[in-house]
Amino acid sequence: AEFEKFCKTITEHLSVKQMREILEANGQYSKGEDDAVVPRCQDVMFYGPLDNCPICGGKLECSGDGYHCVGDYSEWSSCIYSTKEPPRREESLKLPESVESTPISDLIKKRGNPNKSRPRKEISSPKKPFDGMVVSLAGRLTRKHQYWKSKIEIGRASCRE
Repeated sequence: AEFEKFCKTITEHLSVKQMREILEANGQYSKGEDDAVVPRCQDVMFYGPLDNCPICGGKLECSGDGYHCVGDYSEWSSCIYSTKEPPRREESLKLPESVESTPISDLIKKRGNPNKSRPRKEISSPKKPFDGMVVSLAGRLTRKHQYWKSKIEIGRASCRE
């Protein structure tokens, strides 16, 4: 309830351009569509700036089921790091000049203060163990496709079967 109220207030008082500036000032990923920038900025302002990916050093981005890295391992492969509890920086939120002059800057500063304990974001886990994944079966199978599909859907598949 507190997060939704905060988000509504932020959306009413800040433009998308200002939200991008906040993300950039705090070293966060600011590219993408406006629909992606707004919740990303709200997350950073409420829960604190995200730290970089512990695997490749890239930027972390919030998606519906958790946080994932948008960086690259090398020029040929993207990083696949994802987590429900991302590392966050223990520093105050930095505000650009365009936001400092707005009436809402006091609310943002109060929320962005690391000395005040920040709330933890609760992300619900998927209903099924393999939800959102694509499972591929290869080779000569000992059982029919429908058997494996039912086992995978209920999450009881074993590598030994």
